[in-house]
Amino acid sequence: MAPAPAVSNVAVGKWDFSFASIWNTVILLMLTTFIIKIVTATAQSFLKEQQEKELALYNSSFASRSSSSKTI
Repeated sequence: MAPAPAVSNVAVGKWDFSFASIWNTVILLMLTTFIIKIVTATAQSFLKEQQEKELALYNSSFASRSSSSKTI
């Protein structure tokens, strides 16, 4: 016969969620996503400007090469 399981005297605490803590968590998540969106938009605009400069440089070098090859 198997021995009886040991009884533990550990008290299970009640989860004490208040409306304020839930509300603060929701607000914190909203602020976090808002800040992430701002950072993402800033990075995208920076990369767009950088790519436009690179494209302009490439187009100007391509145009100068094509005009110089026509004169030969």
